[in-house]
Amino acid sequence: MGTTRIILMALGAAGGALVCGSAAAQDWSTVPFTDHAVFQAVNPDGSPAYAGGFPLRVRGVLLNTPGTIYDNAPNFVPVNWPATAFSFGGRQETYVQATEPGDTGGTAMWLAQSLGNHPANQDDFFSYTDQEWLDELARVNFDDATGHEFQAGDLVEVRARIGLHFAGKFNINEAHNNDPSADFDIVLIEAGFGLPTPTSIAIGDVKDPSDADLFDPTRATGGELYQSTRVVLRGVEVVDASQWSAESTTAVVTDGTLTLPVLLGTDPAITPATAPTGTFDVVGIFDQEASPPPVGGLDGYRLIVTSAGDVWDRLCADQNGDGTVTPGDFNAWILNFNSGDPAADANNDGSVNPGDFNAWILAFNEGASGPRCP
Repeated sequence: MGTTRIILMALGAAGGALVCGSAAAQDWSTVPFTDHAVFQAVNPDGSPAYAGGFPLRVRGVLLNTPGTIYDNAPNFVPVNWPATAFSFGGRQETYVQATEPGDTGGTAMWLAQSLGNHPANQDDFFSYTDQEWLDELARVNFDDATGHEFQAGDLVEVRARIGLHFAGKFNINEAHNNDPSADFDIVLIEAGFGLPTPTSIAIGDVKDPSDADLFDPTRATGGELYQSTRVVLRGVEVVDASQWSAESTTAVVTDGTLTLPVLLGTDPAITPATAPTGTFDVVGIFDQEASPPPVGGLDGYRLIVTSAGDVWDRLCADQNGDGTVTPGDFNAWILNFNSGDPAADANNDGSVNPGDFNAWILAFNEGASGPRCP
């Protein structure tokens, strides 16, 4: 292949294309913010409804620390077509969830090292060397003005020069090209802003009784409602503990009838030996990796779990830690509340406050079927 680089801008349903300018030339102060809900809008067939084009700015809170979903360590894979098709080596994906009033949903940001192995490229020219990849990670994982290393819970602005719709969602990425004109930037607004309280869902909220994905193009129900946001999935069990391992793409949870795939992140504490037993709740990023067309965009919902600590197996109402829910847990909750013990945070909002009393009462009334806490 030649070495001419042309970056095509995806313009959503309009299907148009533009050639990007240099990364340095963009005046971001002239680019209005776009709501995640607008950017992620879909048509009834699952195709993108967004037609606003690029450049684009969104803002929100980072849901995961870089490197916690895929292994982003340098791993250059030379092109040996077709054997190395889609062998991207080092990869990174981070999610940002809406925080602005009236906005909903979130957006994924995707990077890969060995982009030469994409079918559109088939040339090492489009890949990053190991050192170039380290430089690219340093560019996107640290705030340019302050040097702050981005972490889950940081409030940020994302500046995208290009993006592609893939497998049901519109990603901010480099359109499989390592030219700087395709770079996206992350700018710190507030470090330690805090993760959003996870939305409580059950598998039945995203699957129908036949265990098929619930797709709603209005994004008012089903998987589209929760896509790219932080959720806590209630009342599930692991189907096969041998699949519960770091970087597994084959783990599945069930509520006894319905099932949901789980993508497990890079936390080495996620192992078959530490797979949760019995019923538990689990916090993660709700995601979509839809089937290829003609189904594309209508299915493929899953949960991304990045930390072993995101598995919650303690009944929130069990305040004395004896494994059961009994009237004695009321006095235990009073003691925990007065001492500020995090165990008293029965509503899981990250703080111990009077609202936890009503949450404890509700959890107590549900007994062994009640919500779990960390």
